[in-house]
Amino acid sequence: MIQEKDIFNVSTKDSILITGIAKRAIELGCRVGLMTIRMDLTAAHHTNNLNLEKLMDFTEPDLMHDIYGINQYLAHDTGQLTHNFWPRCGSRK
Repeated sequence: MIQEKDIFNVSTKDSILITGIAKRAIELGCRVGLMTIRMDLTAAHHTNNLNLEKLMDFTEPDLMHDIYGINQYLAHDTGQLTHNFWPRCGSRK
């Protein structure tokens, strides 16, 4: 298990992108809260190397697929995605 502080350790650039993605999802009607989206994306990015630029530019259906999928399948204690969910913005390490 990784340390909680490590899950939320991303660069300033990534943090700005994550906030922008979360705000865009809310503007498009996402029913997950802004802070929850930010925390989920940060944890998922830290452990799964998400392509945040690609996610920011996604169409609405692709963006919502990743936001809702990450929210549903993120193991909050490890930051890993479960049930074989892989986001469309994912990049294999």
